This record gives sequence, C-alpha cells and structure tokens, in this order.
Amino acid sequence: MKLISINVGKPVLTEAGGKTYETAICKRPVAGAVMMRPEGLDGDAVGNPKNHGGPDQAVYACAGEHYDHWRRELGREDLTHGYLGENLTAAGWLDESVCIGDTYRVGGAVVQVTGPRAPCGRLERHIDMRGFSKQYAQSQRFGFYLRVLEPGEVQAGDGVSLIGKSPAGLGVIELAELLLYRTKDAEAMRRALEVEGLGVRIRSAFEERIAKAAGKPPGNEGA
Repeated sequence: MKLISINVGKPVLTEAGGKTYETAICKRPVAGAVMMRPEGLDGDAVGNPKNHGGPDQAVYACAGEHYDHWRRELGREDLTHGYLGENLTAAGWLDESVCIGDTYRVGGAVVQVTGPRAPCGRLERHIDMRGFSKQYAQSQRFGFYLRVLEPGEVQAGDGVSLIGKSPAGLGVIELAELLLYRTKDAEAMRRALEVEGLGVRIRSAFEERIAKAAGKPPGNEGA
C-alpha cells in the first residue's frame, strides 16, 4: 500500500439548493511533504467542526480504487483525488481489510483507525446528485477516519504499513452497517463500545441509542 495523493482544503462558502453554507469537503492535492499532526494536516481545516474534525477525525483516508469505481458508476471523469473529501488517497488501503483500532505507519506518522466516514448531505450536495448518499452507503466504499498517534511528514509515494491489528476485529464496513442500518442492535453496539480506538462521535451515538432502547416500555422494542 502507498499514498497516491495528499489533499488539503480550507472552508469556502458554497451555495446549493438555495442555501449558502461553509464547507471544506473539496480537497486539492499538494506537492511535497506535509506535516500530519493530532489536529490534522497542515493547511487543512473543516467547515463544520460540530460534526467533523477533532482528534478522532484528524485525517480522512480512502482507497484510490474508490475513484475508479465512482468514475465508472457516475460517468464523472472530473473526479480527481481529494474530490470525495479525503486527505489521504492510498492505493490498496481497502475498507474490507481495515478494522477499528488498527494502527498504521503512514510515511513518518503513526495513525489509528477510529471509524468509517458516513455519507452526509454535504457530500451529496458536493457531488450534485440527488440520492448519492444512499448510493454511497450501498457501495460500502466509506473510507475511514484516523487519529494521529505520532506526528510526522507524509507525501505522495510514501508507504502505508499495518503495525498493529486490533484484536476486536470490528471491520470498518461492519461498523458502518451498524451505524447506518442496524440502529436497534443494542448488543452489537455494546460490543462496539468495548473496542479500543472507537471514535468519540460514534461512541456517543451508540450510547444514546442503547439508553433510548433501555428506556422503552416492555414490548415496544420494535416500535
């Protein structure tokens, strides 16, 4: 596995559907080495810090193979690296081989996987295709967020190597399905909460769902 592109972007005002909002979803490739820190890549930022960013989502990575899929699926040759919002585009770093809590050496940095990237309205507006969020989720090409354990420089061409496999074995795709579709599977969510490295936003969402389920009157679990 190796890095194909390093992508950064700052928030800009964007208009879609008659509304104006600030977003940094469109990242652009940069040349040379970039410092990766616990706060993210130098030169990068998020437009919606309430729902994105922070130490558990310092960096977003996805496989370069995702672009091959979406160019074919959407007929969009304009999809260049960074367009999906990822900071790191990497060859061979596929969702199906990645688990929550796995640690990797990426260039001069060490990172830990914290969770999948769930589709959101801003991604759909950015792609400018109604229903893309659903299509994105069904494709199971989520990419994943990273926590930076050891800062270091990264650049295109750097290797990506697994240095620590999570014993829990909770895959990125499995967690995404639990987050998006199996929203009442309290037992599976409890198991997920035990996984070291799980991101704080997903942790909070699961805790809220479990508490809500426990507070329902008996016999209403399926309501």
